[in-house]
Amino acid sequence: MRKKLAASLSLAFALGLMSGCAHKPVTAPAPPVPAPLPPPQTSTESLPKLPTPTLPDVELSLPPAPHEATPEHRHYSHPLRRRHAAEAAPSAAAKPAPSGSSTGQEPTDSTPIGRLSTAPASANQRSYGSIVGEITSVQDGVQGIHRALSRSEQQTVTEIEMFLGKARNALDAGDLDGAHTLTVKARVLLNELSR
Repeated sequence: MRKKLAASLSLAFALGLMSGCAHKPVTAPAPPVPAPLPPPQTSTESLPKLPTPTLPDVELSLPPAPHEATPEHRHYSHPLRRRHAAEAAPSAAAKPAPSGSSTGQEPTDSTPIGRLSTAPASANQRSYGSIVGEITSVQDGVQGIHRALSRSEQQTVTEIEMFLGKARNALDAGDLDGAHTLTVKARVLLNELSR
């Protein structure tokens, strides 16, 4: 008896699951179509006729633009040194300003750009020949390596060659300090490679 009851209950449950929901889904009604707008009325009679406005003649006078030469922007791989007020005063005192009567022109308030280095020229400036010698020495050191190089060592050689190329460009531009700095960087990398 229990078996019949269990079988009939499971059959009823299975039929209930198979039949699903008995309600019908409701679809939303379509939105109403808006009525077309009436065409605009073109009536020229209702608009008053306006006179055309006359603009006064305005003369625009601009002050003359100062004629300054645009400085050539150089990109350095090292930060520029700042000039301190105590070091800038002796260089300004050593260079007397030209008088207006001797040159035939009025003296200007701005002075042309002088040296960019903060140290005296003899102490800070290296000779062109010594920097070329340093570049050649580093180049010979790189070419003197006759062993197999790992990937990181090959990348270091590429960086050395890049620094030497930038140093040559700095020499061509007249930047002796920049060329020396780049050569020193290449020398440090060469020393690490030689270890």
